[in-house]
Amino acid sequence: VCVESTVRDAMFRDYKCVLLTDCMTQPTLPSSLPGTSHDASLAVIQAAFGWVSSSDRFVAALSA
Repeated sequence: VCVESTVRDAMFRDYKCVLLTDCMTQPTLPSSLPGTSHDASLAVIQAAFGWVSSSDRFVAALSA
C-alpha cells in the first residue's frame, strides 16, 4: 500500500514513476489467496499512474 500511495501522490504532483517489479516485494500472504495485492497494485499503477518494468529492461533502456 505504501508504494502504491507514493506513486499516486507523485503522479498528482506531475512526477513520472517507473516501478521495477523485481526490486519490490510484499508481505507473505497465505498461498490459498488468488493473486496478490502486489500484482493488483502493479496493475492499477500501470493502468493509471505510471510505468511498470523489470530492472533488466530499465537498465537496458538507460544504456541505449
